[in-house]
Amino acid sequence: MENKIAINPRYIYAVILFVAAGSIFWGIKNLFFFDEDVFVTAGNGDFLSHIWQRSLIVKLTFKADYLLWGANPYGYHLSSLFLHLINAVLAMWVLKELLKPVVKYFTQFQLTVIPVIFFTLFLFTPVHSEPLCYILARGGLVVSLFCLLSVMFFLRSQQENKILLGCSLLSFLLALFSYEISWLLPLIILSITVFLAYVKSEPFKKYIPVVVLYFLVFIAWFSIKVVFIDKLVVSDYNDGNLFKTGLLTLIKNNCVLFFRNFIPPFKNATVFAAVSAVFCLLLIFSFYKLFKQSKPQFYFLTLLLLITVLGFSSVTMLGIDSHDSESERYIYFSSSFAIMVLAVLLTVLIKNRIMLIGIVLVLAGL
Repeated sequence: MENKIAINPRYIYAVILFVAAGSIFWGIKNLFFFDEDVFVTAGNGDFLSHIWQRSLIVKLTFKADYLLWGANPYGYHLSSLFLHLINAVLAMWVLKELLKPVVKYFTQFQLTVIPVIFFTLFLFTPVHSEPLCYILARGGLVVSLFCLLSVMFFLRSQQENKILLGCSLLSFLLALFSYEISWLLPLIILSITVFLAYVKSEPFKKYIPVVVLYFLVFIAWFSIKVVFIDKLVVSDYNDGNLFKTGLLTLIKNNCVLFFRNFIPPFKNATVFAAVSAVFCLLLIFSFYKLFKQSKPQFYFLTLLLLITVLGFSSVTMLGIDSHDSESERYIYFSSSFAIMVLAVLLTVLIKNRIMLIGIVLVLAGL
């Protein structure tokens, strides 16, 4: 009985969602920033006139917003907040699905609390400030919606339900028409499949046909959309040098974006580097302690950390700038899994429940 909690988790989720929605929307400014009004209203500029080039579905959401709200920024921010709340619920469902194969390695209390902690941190984390405050950064919200749907349908299909697999592939295709972050989703599906085969002690070759479908969808889409229609124009930062980013820049961008999944930006780069170094040491120590404590839990967290990296790596290959808070649109999806890592680590390593709740409340309050 001591591993159970008395309050129905559904009520907890409802309260967290209500508080988050109110506090976040209160903090979002009711105005257009910089040149947002030029890009997202009345179809002005190249952003919407070349609607078939890059981020088709994201641009369609701006079209829909314009039809509903005109030049009133209130509605645009409300739409972005609504997408964030949906993504929080979807990501929480994905976490629960990922936990199902490893339930025997967690207590009932941990299985109940981990999604609640994730839900809280995901809604309130400051690394989501740009997609929520800057309307033009909505791409991170939209692509995450379809990527999370694809992963969730894939997990629920159990590799056999053809209808759910079809929904997963369709969601992946919609993600491809949303943002380049989705490019490595087949590798994420592959990673999850390898882990599931390991946990279930089943041969991986059994799942190969299903995994191949995701690679085929990407190859077909990339060949037609990117090569023939867009003429390899896929990035606002480095269009003329696709996949030619220097090695040092690539390493730097990957490192920065990885730590930005956990740490908000600082005005001083030295402070950010110092905080990142401390966090890295804590992360290594936590993973080492978990490896000694429970190898299945360690492998589960390793999967989540790998998905975190795959969730943003596609944009670093395109020469994406990782400066300041602008990188947050590129890590919104990957941060879903990064926060899952934090939720699991906090729950399994902190045995004192009062201390655990206190730490989560402090993090959310910050």
